[in-house]
Amino acid sequence: FRSGHTFQFLLMIDYVAKRYPERVRELTEFYRRIREVREWSGLHYPSDTRGAERLFQMCKRAGII
Repeated sequence: FRSGHTFQFLLMIDYVAKRYPERVRELTEFYRRIREVREWSGLHYPSDTRGAERLFQMCKRAGII
C-alpha cells in the first residue's frame, strides 16, 4: 500500500517550496530521515514509500497538484 503520510509530506514540501524556496533543502532532509525511520521500524516497506513518491510525481505531471 502506498504511504499516505509520505504523500502528504511531499505535498507539504511542494507547497512550501513555492513560497519559501530556501526551506526546501531542510524539509527534504527531514523527509528523508522520517522515511528511513518508518521503513526501519517496520511501519512501511520501501515499496510503500516508492509508491507514494510515484503517485505524487504522477499527480504533478497530470497537473492535479
